[in-house]
Amino acid sequence: MAMLRKLQQGGLLTGLLVAPLLAGDAAMRGAVRVAAGVESAIVFVGSAQCDWDDSTCRPGQPTTAQERIVYAVEVSPDGSLKPRPELCVDVGGVPAWLTTVFSAVAEGSTLLGANYGSKEGASAVSYHIGSGCSLQLAQSIPHHGGSNVVPWRQADAHTHGVHPTEDGLAYACDLGMDTVFVYKLLTDGQLQEQGRVQTPAGCGPRHAVLHPGKSFVYVLCELSQAVLTFQVSEQSPLLTLAQTSSFVPQGASAGGSKAGEIVMLPDGSALYASNRQGRNTITGFAISKDNGLLTKAQEVPAPAFPRGMTLALGGKLLLVAGQSKTELVSYRVLPGGRLKATGHSLTTGLPPFPASLAVMR
Repeated sequence: MAMLRKLQQGGLLTGLLVAPLLAGDAAMRGAVRVAAGVESAIVFVGSAQCDWDDSTCRPGQPTTAQERIVYAVEVSPDGSLKPRPELCVDVGGVPAWLTTVFSAVAEGSTLLGANYGSKEGASAVSYHIGSGCSLQLAQSIPHHGGSNVVPWRQADAHTHGVHPTEDGLAYACDLGMDTVFVYKLLTDGQLQEQGRVQTPAGCGPRHAVLHPGKSFVYVLCELSQAVLTFQVSEQSPLLTLAQTSSFVPQGASAGGSKAGEIVMLPDGSALYASNRQGRNTITGFAISKDNGLLTKAQEVPAPAFPRGMTLALGGKLLLVAGQSKTELVSYRVLPGGRLKATGHSLTTGLPPFPASLAVMR
C-alpha cells in the first residue's frame, strides 16, 4: 500500500495515516472496493503490542513481524467478519493508532498528532501534508509536568489524543497533567494555545469526541473511568464542565480497570466507552437532544482488554478489539445507546494484541 505514511518519534511508530484514496492509488482503491462489495466494509486492524497492565502477556518483548502488519477484515451487515489477507501490509513498526482519509487533501493541509512521551517528552504535534501524502513536521509543542494524583501514571505529561474541530480549534488531552489544551490551528499549520481546562483530579483525560450538531465535547477519563461532558462557550474557546458520568456501576469496584476508547454515533444520539482489564465492558450512553447530557443506557461484556473500537456501516455496527486473546467482536447498534452482540467474532487473520481500527466505508 504505497500511501501508508508513518508518524515517528525517536524511531517509535506512534501513528499511521491510512490514505489509499489520496493521490490516485488506483490499485489499492480498486482492491478495497472489490473486497468490500456494495453492502460490506473493510476495517484495517493494527497491534499495540502487549499492554504493560495486561497480566495475560509479557510486555516489553521485541516487536514481532506480525505486530508490524496492518491486517484487513471484511465486515458484513449482519456483523460477520472475514479476513482479507490480500489487503494486509507491513508498515515497518507498531501501528498503535490508525486513521483514514477518504477525499483528496490539498497540499498544505495539516495532520495533528499526540506524542505520549518518549526521550523527547510529551507533545502535541502538527504535520504539513504534501504531495503524495508526504508528511513534514510543522510544529511540536511540549507538555511538561504531571498532576501526580496517580503517581505511577501521572508523574509527567502524557499527551494521548489531539482532536480537531470544524471551526479551526483542536483539543489535546493530556493524561498525565489532567488537562485539556485548547489550540487554534493557524493557516501555516502552527498550533496557537488558547487556554487550558483542568479535569477533575486523577481523571487522566485520554481521548475525546465532538458532538456533530451541538456545542459539546465529551472527554474519556482513562484513570477515573468516566466521561466528562463539556459545553463549548460561545464567547471563548474554553470549556465548561457540565456533567461527570461514571461507567462503573454503583457499588462495583473500579480497581484494576482503565478506560480505553470512546466513539459517538454519526447523528450524535449516543456514545460508547470501553473499560479494560478488570471489568472488560462497553458502556453505552444516550445523549439528550435538548441539553447534550448523558444517560447511562447499558453495560455489555466485551472481549478481554478492549482497548480499541470503531463504528462501521454508518454507525449500524460497533467493532471491538480484545488485546488479551487477539479477537475482534461485532455488536449491533440499537436505539438509545444500547447494543446487542451479533454472535460474530474473529480470532484469526488479526495481528497479535489488536488495538487500532480504521474503517474504509
